[in-house]
This record gives sequence, structure tokens and C-alpha cells, in this order.
Amino acid sequence: MPNGGDERELRELVAASGQILYQQKLVDYLGHSSARIPGTERVVIKPKHSAKTLGMHTLDADDMIVIDLDGNLVEGTEKPPAETYIHTEIYRARDDVMAVVHTHQPIATLMGVMNAEILPVLHVQAAQLGGDEIPVWPR
Repeated sequence: MPNGGDERELRELVAASGQILYQQKLVDYLGHSSARIPGTERVVIKPKHSAKTLGMHTLDADDMIVIDLDGNLVEGTEKPPAETYIHTEIYRARDDVMAVVHTHQPIATLMGVMNAEILPVLHVQAAQLGGDEIPVWPR
């Protein structure tokens, strides 16, 4: 499968997911989508922001890079994103996970900067979350 048509399709899907996330204002130039290449320890991911990689909305399948689960560049010319470990540690821990999305949502970022508790808006959302508290990353 590696380097075959399925990998090309994954590159297209990762690029399209970035374009959709950008259009929906869930990311700006930061944030990353990735997909595990089935049957391998390799991942298709959006490269690090650079002069060539200006934003998720401008990228296509040919811009995607491939990394291993240690975050090493396997295919492509651009560097992997600094947040690669978010993706690779999830893939390493969970064989069943085939895609990861890391966003920089403006409201979530604002709430984090304010150290504000994020509360569910609807009872349905609260029921899906379960538990008494929603965990908040301290930075």
C-alpha cells in the first residue's frame, strides 16, 4: 500500500480536511490534520508553517509530508510541525485511530488564555461528555 493509490487518496483527504477546517474558522495557519497510512507506522500530515506552507487553505495533496511515529520526515521537503508528537503519540497508543486533527479554535484559545472554564451549552453536549468536569489544558 505505501506509495500506492491509497496513500495518494490519504494525502488528498488530509489536504481537504485542512481546507475545510480553515473555511469553518477552526484553524488559521496553525493546526494540523493527519492520517495513518494503514498497515504502516507512517503518517501523512500537513507540514510546518513556512514560506512555502502559508496556510491550510492553500495546500493540496502534493504539499503533504509523511513522517514515522518518531516524527522523522520520511517523504517530502518541508519540516514536520512542532506539534507532531500530539499525532504520533495518539497513533502509537491506539492502533485503531486512523486520523487526528489538532485545531486552534479562536474561542477555545481565548478561553484558555482567560483560564476560563468551558461549559457545555446544551444538555445534550453535557450528556455526551460525561463526568463532572471538563478537563482544561493549563496553558
